Amino acid sequence: MKLISLSLLLTGIVTLTGCQATAPNASTKLDSNRCTPESYSNLEGPEFLYVGEPRYVTNYFDVAYDSSNYRYGKEHYSPLIGSKFKFTGTLSPKESAYQNPYVKVIEIDDDVTEFESNIKSMVITESCNAFWFSGHVNYNYITGKRSGVFKKSDNSKVTFKDFQFVYGSKNATPYDAAAEIEVDKFAKTATIKTKYTNSLMLRAWSNSELSKKPNEIQIYKEISLADWAHFDRAISDDGQARKLVKIDTDVRNCGSSLGCMVYETVGITVPLSYVRKNKDGFEIQAYGKQKAVIEVPKYQISAMLKAIDNIN
Repeated sequence: MKLISLSLLLTGIVTLTGCQATAPNASTKLDSNRCTPESYSNLEGPEFLYVGEPRYVTNYFDVAYDSSNYRYGKEHYSPLIGSKFKFTGTLSPKESAYQNPYVKVIEIDDDVTEFESNIKSMVITESCNAFWFSGHVNYNYITGKRSGVFKKSDNSKVTFKDFQFVYGSKNATPYDAAAEIEVDKFAKTATIKTKYTNSLMLRAWSNSELSKKPNEIQIYKEISLADWAHFDRAISDDGQARKLVKIDTDVRNCGSSLGCMVYETVGITVPLSYVRKNKDGFEIQAYGKQKAVIEVPKYQISAMLKAIDNIN
């Protein structure tokens, strides 16, 4: 028996506040009166499989788009196990605003994409059952950066256009990774910094005339934790110790069911020569009472190096 009549779901979905059809090309839609193998086949977009453990399927999908989802047990998710599905392009904002409230940036091959991850995205299985993909922290599983949960049915790589079917074409858009330079004429200094994305940016300093190229950069990173780590040192992925300074601390989101989250902001300095050798990205681990791996992405590095190379 189907969980939800597709016709009822598609009829009701147009009345939902905040929902929008955002498929990259909506010229081909599912039959609003009846789902058939043919109408599913004609639905645009990539076809996926859930290949994770059946018991964890509820980590990635909901039966309902809203807070009523708690009413459904794991038995309601059985049509997803071993079944192919497609994203319809219909989004619904998640109700918990504290979950990833900031714009995210992700690299998909050579395409750098920005998007709001705090959404649910409607999917249809090949057996015509409807579910909602929980997008807030699952984007790396969709792209394949974290394996073992999703894959495309033809085993091809996920592309930027594929990602737009998941997160919406108006939501997932190309990202401009430019850096900016701020000159302080009184201090006679200039700060070069990339945009602050995914709680990270890169900074470097020159003189106000921009006649001196920096020989090191600072990785500015805000790390979210369940308890204080008091980070005091760092090691890059080449085994070298790197200078770490504490910049800020904060406590937020105390109204959530998980309790308060604490945030520690640190600055980690690495030589410019190390950055140039690792243009495709690198990792640094911060140490304290806990450990945290900081991933520095290619698009941030490219933006910083371009700005530095433009200094005469």
